[in-house]
Amino acid sequence: MVSKMKNRYIVGGILWGVYLIAAAVILVLNQFFGYFSFVGLFELAAVLVLAPIVVASIVKLEFFGAFLAVGIFAVIFSAWLGIPYEKAWIVLGVSALVGIGFSLIFRGLRHKVWKGYRYHFNRSAVQDSTSDSDTVQVEASFSETNQQINSQNLKSVYVKCSFGSCNVFFKDATLAPEGASLTLDCSFGGVELYIPKSWNVILKASASFGGISEKNRSEPNSTQTLTITGNVSFGGVTIIYI
Repeated sequence: MVSKMKNRYIVGGILWGVYLIAAAVILVLNQFFGYFSFVGLFELAAVLVLAPIVVASIVKLEFFGAFLAVGIFAVIFSAWLGIPYEKAWIVLGVSALVGIGFSLIFRGLRHKVWKGYRYHFNRSAVQDSTSDSDTVQVEASFSETNQQINSQNLKSVYVKCSFGSCNVFFKDATLAPEGASLTLDCSFGGVELYIPKSWNVILKASASFGGISEKNRSEPNSTQTLTITGNVSFGGVTIIYI
């Protein structure tokens, strides 16, 4: 398992390395040798940054990221497309709304297809682990992590997810008497938190171009309090009460 995961990271690192080198070569050709002179430096840099985002969004069926990137392209290349600059921002807003709409409509399909893909063809990138520590750190980058927390005096949890997926299970955990904190750092990824219904959850996390949703929430019946803070950008966090 470990060797397969290392191979996965090595391959991913090589692909990103090749892409960054190619991007650097394109920028040099543009600025010093006049290639791609029909595109300005800012526009060219934007294309090089947005291209991998579009590819990642399409592969993971994340409609919001794909449509938003289209809207950003429309703003940047509004002159080429014959769109008045002030109306290009409307196109960006429309793209964001359409992306959210498609994400809501096809959320179940995206979840099913992507989960199935990862299970059948990418299982080597899944890391399963268990922690009894009072302080837990969960990370996923271009991979999937399943973290079972069994701590009986849990104080803090830090979840960092970028271009990946994190599933964190709290069913067998007990919070410290003074409560516990969970900090989110999610960008271009998905996080699912499985939390006991009896816990009192205080949600203070913010979302920019992302979303935080709750499922099966009911009135808490215990004194255990979990405070969730942090930020979600171009990603999604789902809190599932069990």
